Amino acid sequence: MFVDRQHAGTSVRSCVRRTDVAGVRTCFTDATGPAGSATVTPLRFPRGKYVVHWSVGGVVVAHWRFVVV
Repeated sequence: MFVDRQHAGTSVRSCVRRTDVAGVRTCFTDATGPAGSATVTPLRFPRGKYVVHWSVGGVVVAHWRFVVV
């Protein structure tokens, strides 16, 4: 989920990398909805540990780790 509180239609690039298996990475581009509303991208991943990086204009603006159980 990503929220741009100031602008609508912001182009966001997300890269998800699996941290417990080498070489597994998925990147995709999305755009935010109206300013202040959450943009949710439903994805399915196999069980494992991941880190995702969100970039706007080539600059990482957020990242977090998650585990699929």
